[in-house]
Amino acid sequence: MEPGMGTDRCLNPPTRTVTTPLCAPEHWMFRSPPACLVTTFTSQWTHISFAAAISLQHAAVPTRPRRLCASRHIRALRHFALKLALVLIPSFLQSKDELKKRLGPTAFLDGLRGLAAFFVFHQHLLQPHTTETFKGYGHDGVYYWIQFPILRLFYAGATMVFIFFVVSGYALSYALLKARRDHGWQALLPALSSSTFRRGIRLYLPAMVVSFVFMSLVYLGLCEPVRHFAAEAPGWPDAFPIRKASYYIQVQHWVWMWQEMMNFSSWAIYWPTYDDHLWTIRTEFMGSLVLYLIQLLLARVKAMLRVVLLIFFMLYCMIYGRWEIWMFLGGMTVAEVDILRGTDKCSSPPQPSATRPNYRYKITITGLLWTTNLLVALYLLSMPMNNASTTPGYVWLDSLIPSSWVEERFGFWWGFGSIQLLATASNCPLVAKAFTNRFAQYLGKISYALYVVHGPLLLTMGYAVSQALTPILGGTSTFSWTIAIVVEWLVLMPVLFFISDIVWRLVDQPSVSLARWLQSKCFTS
Repeated sequence: MEPGMGTDRCLNPPTRTVTTPLCAPEHWMFRSPPACLVTTFTSQWTHISFAAAISLQHAAVPTRPRRLCASRHIRALRHFALKLALVLIPSFLQSKDELKKRLGPTAFLDGLRGLAAFFVFHQHLLQPHTTETFKGYGHDGVYYWIQFPILRLFYAGATMVFIFFVVSGYALSYALLKARRDHGWQALLPALSSSTFRRGIRLYLPAMVVSFVFMSLVYLGLCEPVRHFAAEAPGWPDAFPIRKASYYIQVQHWVWMWQEMMNFSSWAIYWPTYDDHLWTIRTEFMGSLVLYLIQLLLARVKAMLRVVLLIFFMLYCMIYGRWEIWMFLGGMTVAEVDILRGTDKCSSPPQPSATRPNYRYKITITGLLWTTNLLVALYLLSMPMNNASTTPGYVWLDSLIPSSWVEERFGFWWGFGSIQLLATASNCPLVAKAFTNRFAQYLGKISYALYVVHGPLLLTMGYAVSQALTPILGGTSTFSWTIAIVVEWLVLMPVLFFISDIVWRLVDQPSVSLARWLQSKCFTS
C-alpha cells in the first residue's frame, strides 16, 4: 500500500478545482464512483452514504465563469445582426452571381410581367390626383402629351392586367407543352397534377401575408392621418379599410374578406377590403384552373387539331365577353404554336460564354412584319379606358366591339393587343431584348411582391407625401400637379423596391418552396 492510501484519504479527499465543463464526458458526474465509496455490507465504510459523497464532490465544482456566458450572448447578437443586415440589404447588392446567370428561353416573360407590374403602380399613383389619365388624347379638346398612344402605356395599369393574364397563359403552358412534345402525353399528366396542386398556394399565400400585415397597420391607425385627405382627392382614390373597434373584430373582417376571395362560384369581380388591387388574384387562379382543364382535354389530341380547337375556344370566350379566359387561352395558343414550329429557344441552349441570349437582328421581310405587328399591338393597347367612342383615332375601333362586351368594353382591343405583343416578343429577338435587360429581369423577379405591396404603400405613405406637398406647392395648376407627382414618385420608388425585395425573399420565394415541400409530402413517387 502506497503512503496516504489509508482511511484518511477516502474520508477526506484532497480538495481540487474542477474546470471541466459539466457537459463534457470526462466530468466526474459521468465517471464511476471511487471503489472506496461503494457501500457494501462487509465494508467498514457502511455508515457513509453515497449521496453524501456526491455532495462533497459537487461542493468543489465552481460555477461557469460569467465571461463565457457573456461571450456566447455577444456571438448570438452578432449572428442576429448579420442575419438582419442580409435581410435589409437588397438582393441586387448582396451578390453578383445573379447577374452572371444565363437566361432561359422564357426570360422575356419575366421582363414583360415585371414592366407591367411597374406600370400598374404608375396608374395607381396618378389616379387619386386626376381622371384625365383614363381619357384619350384629344377627347373634349384636351391634349396632354402623356395621353398620346403608346406613351400612355407607362401608366395604363388596367391594360397591364390583360398582359398579366396572357403572359400567365404562356408561362403555365410552356413547360406542360414541352413535356408532352419531348416525352409524350404520359409525361403531361404528372406535370399537370403538380402545377395544379401548387398554383393556389403560390398565388394566395403571399397576398394573404401582406394583407394581414396591412390589416394590422390599419387597426394601429396608420391610415387615419390621411383618410380625410384621400376622401377629398379630385381623382379616383382607392378605398380605405374601416378601422374596427377591436383587433379581434379587425381580424374577423380580414378572414371574411379571404372567404370571399376563395369563393370560386362566381366570375364577378370582387374588390377586397384590404387592398382592392388584389381582385386579380381570384380571377387569375380561376383562369389557371380553366387552362389546366383545357390542357387535360387536349392532352391526346393531334397537334394541328389542338391549335384549331384552341382558336375555337378563344373565339368563343371572346364573343361572350369572358376576357380573362380568352387571355389565358391566347397565351397558351402562342406557346403551342411556338413549340410546334420549333421557334422556342429551348431547342438550342445558350452558349456557355454568353450570359444572355445572343440576339441578332437583321432587316428582313419577317422582321418588318413583326415590327409592324408590334406597333399595331401597342396602338391597340393604348385604347383609352373611358370615352373611346369620342377619342380621335379610336372611334371606328370602338364601333366594332361586340354588343356582349358591356362592362369591360374597353378591353376588347386590349385583348388583341396583348396577344400580338406576346407573339411578337416570342418571335422577334429585337423586341425580346427589351425585356431581358437587367432592370426588366429584376422587375420580373419581384413583380408579384411589387404588385401585392404597392397598394398598402400608396394608402399609407403615398397619401401622406401628397398631403405634405399640397400646402407647399399650393394651387391646382398643371405645373404644381406635375411637381407633386414627380416628387411623390421619387420618394416612393426607393421604398417600393426596398419593401418588394424583402417580401420577395421572405414571403414570395418561401411560398414557392412550401408548395413544393407539400407536394413532396402529399404525392406518391
